[in-house]
Amino acid sequence: MTTDNGTLPVLVIDGASFSDLDGFAREFSRLLCHWTWNGNLDAFNDILRGGFGTPEDGWVLRWVSSDLSRVALGYDATVR
Repeated sequence: MTTDNGTLPVLVIDGASFSDLDGFAREFSRLLCHWTWNGNLDAFNDILRGGFGTPEDGWVLRWVSSDLSRVALGYDATVR
């Protein structure tokens, strides 16, 4: 974890590290402190708001290789 201009923690995920929703859930769960995300999108929304393993006072998600994820996690993947 790094900081964004010394203010907010930055959690970094690499889209080259996974190619499907299950892989994304595993990769994202590595960022969480004492939590595991199982891929439920409603729960992901909660996590993004802070808490549930992420800093409660705000944080930044840096998504490296997001273009790969956009293809792998498009509409069809989220419907499944």
